[in-house]
Amino acid sequence: MGCLQTAAASIRWLRELRMSQTGQKGEPDAASARGDRVFVNHLAVEVSLSEFRINIGQKGPGGQSDDSLYRFVTTPHHFQMIQRKVDQAADRYISEFGSISQEGEADG
Repeated sequence: MGCLQTAAASIRWLRELRMSQTGQKGEPDAASARGDRVFVNHLAVEVSLSEFRINIGQKGPGGQSDDSLYRFVTTPHHFQMIQRKVDQAADRYISEFGSISQEGEADG
């Protein structure tokens, strides 16, 4: 399973877990069931000797956090692999579309 497929499966699992913990019944909404994208604009990374905890979510105007937060936990080795892929994608974006504005830089 590819990195993005693994991330999508993790997001689906986290949604189901959150639904079970909050007592929500039924299936996730139609957008979630289709695997639609979720807009994120907030990133925080926590580190320990054996793992990286990547928290991704949404912040509204004035830095208000939304309740949609996704947490991924991975090893230092896999974090470096993810970092390389993100760096490669950013380089590809810059080569195709030009520089990336620092205006929306993520916190954390």
